[in-house]
Amino acid sequence: MHSKDAVRDSKMSNLTLVQCLAALLVVFSHSYPLGERLTDPLTRYSHKGVSFGALAVAVFMIFSGYNVAQSFVECPWRARLRALYEFSVKRILRIWPTIFFTVALSVLVIGPMMTTLELSEYFSSDGWLRYCETLSLFTYRRSLPGCFATNVFKDSVNGSLWIIPWQMWCYVLLALVGVLGFHKSGRFVICLWLVAWCLCIDKAELLHNVHWVGGASLEQGIRIIGFFLSGWVWRLFEDRIKLDGRVALACGASLLILIRTPVCDLALATIGCYLLMYLVFAHPLGFFARLPPVSFGIFVMSFPVQQCLVACHGGRMNHLANFFWASAIVIPVAFVEYFTIERSARAARSFLLRIGRHERVEDKGERK
Repeated sequence: MHSKDAVRDSKMSNLTLVQCLAALLVVFSHSYPLGERLTDPLTRYSHKGVSFGALAVAVFMIFSGYNVAQSFVECPWRARLRALYEFSVKRILRIWPTIFFTVALSVLVIGPMMTTLELSEYFSSDGWLRYCETLSLFTYRRSLPGCFATNVFKDSVNGSLWIIPWQMWCYVLLALVGVLGFHKSGRFVICLWLVAWCLCIDKAELLHNVHWVGGASLEQGIRIIGFFLSGWVWRLFEDRIKLDGRVALACGASLLILIRTPVCDLALATIGCYLLMYLVFAHPLGFFARLPPVSFGIFVMSFPVQQCLVACHGGRMNHLANFFWASAIVIPVAFVEYFTIERSARAARSFLLRIGRHERVEDKGERK
C-alpha cells in the first residue's frame, strides 16, 4: 500500500519521464498527417476515437490539473485575492516565456526562411502581426504569410498551440473556484467533472462545430477541461486510493477494449487516469526524477520543425524519417530553451512572488 506522502511526492516520481515520452508521442503522431497525410496507428485501432497525440494531450492535462490543484491553499476569503496573484504569476511565467520563444522563432526565423513571399512583402503583411496574437495565450493563430503553402498539411505553422487557450481557461476556472473557496470541495469538483464529461459524451448539437477563442471547437475545449478536472479530482481523493499493480494491469487491459468504443475519452479520464498515476508514482526511477522538465518545450516547438522538414523535402516526407529528424532537432533545442528562457523566468517568478509576500507583511504590520 502506498502512503499519501509517497503518492504526492512529484519530485521522486516518473512524472518528468512520462511527460517527455508524451511530448515525443505528439511528435510521432503528427509525423503521419504532416508527412504523408496518414492517420497514426492508434487512430486506426480506436476507430478514430483517439490518436497518439490526443492521448498525450490527455496525459498533459491530467497532470496539469493534478499539479495546479494545490496552487490555492486553505486561507480566509480576504487572503484569496493574494493567493490569486501568486497563482497568476506562477501560471503565466510557466507558460508565456516558452510560447514567446516559440512564436518569436516562428515569426522571425522560420517565417522569413519558409515564406514564398519577398521579405518586404512578408513583413509588410499584417499576417505575422495577427500570428503574434498567440502571445495573449487566449488566442490561437494558424498561419504566417506564404508559409508551408505546398506542404501536405497546408499553411499551419504550429498546430500544437491550439491547446494553450483552453489550458488558460482551465486555469481561469480553477482561479474562480479557488477565490470562491470551493477548490477543496470534492463534491463541487466532481459535479464540474460530471457536467464536463456529460457534454463530451453527449456530443450535442450545442457543441458540434461551435468555435471558441483561437479557432478550436468548443467540443475540443470541453474535452480538455474534462481531463484537467480528472487530475484535479484525483488530487483531492488520492489519499483514499491504493495504487495496486493488479488493478493497473486490469485498467490497461480494459483500456485496450474501451478505446474502440464511444466512451473512449471517459475511459481515459477514469481508468486511464489510475493507470497513469500508477506508472508515475508506484515505482519511481531515481535517475529519471532528475531529468529537466523539457516536455513543454518539445511539445510546442516540434510542429514547426516538422513542417520545415516536410517543406525541405518538397512537401511530402516519410513519417518515420520526419519523427526521427524532428526529435533529433527539437530535443536539444528544448534543453537550450529550458536552461536559458525557463530558468530566467523562474528567477523572475521568484522575484514577483517575493514582492507580493513583502507587501503582505507590510499590510499586516500596518494593521497591527
